[in-house]
Amino acid sequence: MTPRQSLCYKFVQKYWGEHGVAPTYNEIAEHMGVKNRSTVNRLISSMVQRGLFEHEPKLARSVRPANMEWPPA
Repeated sequence: MTPRQSLCYKFVQKYWGEHGVAPTYNEIAEHMGVKNRSTVNRLISSMVQRGLFEHEPKLARSVRPANMEWPPA
């Protein structure tokens, strides 16, 4: 996992634990210090392909670490 992927993964995992939903791409971008949602989209897509995240297409706030329960309890 790259340092950027690790930062994203830890943020999404922590956010899920605290809020019970995934962060928005804007929230992820802000946390990571990037200006473009497309950067976050590419990062998330690559992590989904690697099996680190799961994502429901066309569903808001659906990114989650693969080891977390869906939907949140």
